[in-house]
Amino acid sequence: SPGGAVPPFRRVLPGGRAPPPPPPPPPPPAPAPPRMAAPPRPPRKGGDARSTVGRNDDDGRAALAERNAQRFATKPSGGGGASSGSSSSKSILPPDLRERADKMAAQVAARRAAAAAGDDSAYMPDDPNKAGMRRDLADDDDGGDDDAIGAGGGGSLVGECPHMCPDEELIRREMEDDIQLLETVDPGGLHPRNWTVRETAVKRFRRSAADFKLDIPELVRPPRVLERVCGYLEEWVMERDRQGPDPRYDSAPPPPLDVYQFIWDRTRMVRKDFILQNYVGTGGKCDAVAVRCHERIARWHAMCEHQLSHISHFVLQQSQQNVQELGQTMKTLNQYYDDAGGRSTEEPPLDDDFDSAKLGFLHGCLSDKVMGADLVDFDGTKLDNSSDPARTKLRFVGAKGASHGTAEPEMRGLYILLTMNNDGGMEVLKYAGRLCVQRPEIYNSEPVQLALRIFQASEH
Repeated sequence: SPGGAVPPFRRVLPGGRAPPPPPPPPPPPAPAPPRMAAPPRPPRKGGDARSTVGRNDDDGRAALAERNAQRFATKPSGGGGASSGSSSSKSILPPDLRERADKMAAQVAARRAAAAAGDDSAYMPDDPNKAGMRRDLADDDDGGDDDAIGAGGGGSLVGECPHMCPDEELIRREMEDDIQLLETVDPGGLHPRNWTVRETAVKRFRRSAADFKLDIPELVRPPRVLERVCGYLEEWVMERDRQGPDPRYDSAPPPPLDVYQFIWDRTRMVRKDFILQNYVGTGGKCDAVAVRCHERIARWHAMCEHQLSHISHFVLQQSQQNVQELGQTMKTLNQYYDDAGGRSTEEPPLDDDFDSAKLGFLHGCLSDKVMGADLVDFDGTKLDNSSDPARTKLRFVGAKGASHGTAEPEMRGLYILLTMNNDGGMEVLKYAGRLCVQRPEIYNSEPVQLALRIFQASEH
């Protein structure tokens, strides 16, 4: 080429034809027009009454945080933080627990100070369990199923805790400001003057952890104490949201979902303590106390499914879980009713430490009515809370009789209603057929026959 320039490489097609020149690059895109601000949304008539749950705005998050803080609050309003809790909650602890709590707080402070100084070996988890209670969980096969601990881990375990809440847990929860509002004592107001938090606190649900085991006799409540827990919840807590102002909630009624969540957690631990002591029916333990407690829990779950149906948050986020817990309870009851030894109506021998007759109550009941103010339903209807003998003699629980307070026909009928949509109705047919052959007196009872009529009507 002239001038020594290197000609550009050009691909030559067959036949000597050169390829067409490449197309010109596309023009740059036009700049997008500026976005216009959305016009302000007109205010809703009557104010925005929608729930703030799930909103992304700051007001919604703040309102949700405020409600959750109150729902799981551990002090009455104005209680402050941990320092203020030490003076408010500990002042109502029994003297023996107050002294143990002070010692435990001093030990924890010393360990934290040593850890802050660099002595990591001095730090231990803040767990007030007795030294002898710590065990290695390497051989623990608890996979997390609430109803999966049977004879393998608790076949010979006998609970020894005489209180509704173990002292060790009560001390730990007091140190952590974990005494919830519904178990905060109000001496001379809602509760008798001589009551302390020991009479109002109830053991919380908890799973096994690396530094905590559940199957320790001192932390497990025996059946008589568990039945007392059921009676206490029914008499003092279950209807608190329908009894008007509560001084622990700034003189407002406790929200129904607060009461529900509290009892849901505590009754779950009641069932857990029975499982830890191997109350599983055939192959384990079974008696009328365990049956009564589970029947009362099942009734409460069924009642909540009806009474809280007007609360959208319960229907959307709690109802399914409530039905699941009801199903687990009914499953355990079926194991008790089908016990090979027929022990579901047998009353266990009374222990000197837990003799109901000596303590003045039957089946965990201390009163013939709900304690506190008169009840008013959510629609404004006044409820009858009298202790009229003509009404109380009709009850199962708290009355003497051949069934010892149990109600197998009622629970069998409830199970049919709960499972009539399972497997296209086949589960009910198999269940009813087995009852007809093995337990004809239960099959022909009024509650079971009513449930079967409802099932037949639903099939047409």
